[in-house]
Amino acid sequence: MNGRSALPFPCAILRRQPIALPLLLTLNYLKPTAKLLAALGEMLSRRSVTPSAFLKRRITMMNLTKWSRGAAGGTIALLLMIGTPVQAADNPQVAAEIMALARSQWASEIAGEPMAQQNATLAEDYTEFNGDFPTLIVGKTMSTRMGEVTPNDKAMFSDMQNGRVQVYGDTAVLTYNFAGLRRAADGKVAPSLAKSTRVYVKQGGKWMLVHANFAPLASGH
Repeated sequence: MNGRSALPFPCAILRRQPIALPLLLTLNYLKPTAKLLAALGEMLSRRSVTPSAFLKRRITMMNLTKWSRGAAGGTIALLLMIGTPVQAADNPQVAAEIMALARSQWASEIAGEPMAQQNATLAEDYTEFNGDFPTLIVGKTMSTRMGEVTPNDKAMFSDMQNGRVQVYGDTAVLTYNFAGLRRAADGKVAPSLAKSTRVYVKQGGKWMLVHANFAPLASGH
């Protein structure tokens, strides 16, 4: 071999890169053969590295290796958790409860009950988008006060079509097409149509409405 004596593969690495010894030991690339130990002793004598110092370096590298493996495992687990999409649970009982809450609110409105009763299922931090105001309505108090103003029309009929409830633990999202009839001050009855979304959260064991988006539709759409 070009006039050079052949050495085992790990020993050749040690001569070219002596600093790689602790890493090679950690990864179990070396075997305690007689020739290897002789090469190790020669290297230590040339670098003036004491066995105790070498042992400390080896322990340090082993600890770093264990830490890196643990960190890598934790990172992979976290990525798997983040990358797993949350699926809505199929819960017919909760779906029935949520739809019943919306219908009871409509029944209360048609019956002309006080706004405090109509909004009994609203959370204190309730928010709402609707077709009458361009800005977000914030708070149960604001919604109730606005509803107490005598309207120019009155709800006569309210119905939910294509209702769908998606349940995520203590959160339920209700989406549906609203179909209703309202009578104006002049006695004329007109349809009231909307694409609606309601978000309920269980608070204190009760489902409370925390957000609603009522997007009105013109007749015929």
